[in-house]
Amino acid sequence: MTELERRVGQIFSTMELAQVQDDAEVWCTSAAHELAPESPWAWELDTVQNAAFHRYSRRATDYQMGLQQ
Repeated sequence: MTELERRVGQIFSTMELAQVQDDAEVWCTSAAHELAPESPWAWELDTVQNAAFHRYSRRATDYQMGLQQ
């Protein structure tokens, strides 16, 4: 999360976050290997990267928990 915050900042929209995620595979892989060198399951970016970005998206200025009907 520290690397994600460094790249996106503390104030951002969901669109800005999505733009960062588009180019995140390389640095996410590096961060996963560094943070969990003995846990290969933590290197599975389809799960780990998406979970990190989803968790961080809740801090976006335009985040909505669900659509109101």
